[in-house]
Amino acid sequence: MKALDQAGRECAGGFTEERAVARARYEKAEPAALPGFADEADEAKAYRFTVLDVKGKLKLYEYLTVLRSAETQRTVVVPMVPVTKQAAG
Repeated sequence: MKALDQAGRECAGGFTEERAVARARYEKAEPAALPGFADEADEAKAYRFTVLDVKGKLKLYEYLTVLRSAETQRTVVVPMVPVTKQAAG
């Protein structure tokens, strides 16, 4: 979890993900509110990534939640969701 904290800080200003066909530009990574199911974990971290689509016109959100309970760690990724005025607020 410490490494995840460090990665979140280092990537806060954005990064580029190399993909087989295209490059995805992650504009920023920021802490996000934990989902309700995280209450049962011993430790939990959540991040929201703001991503530009391949053409650089549409912004998308991708959510990552990492949970740890005792020796078990789970990762939940919500696929990219288009940014709307409601989602951005």
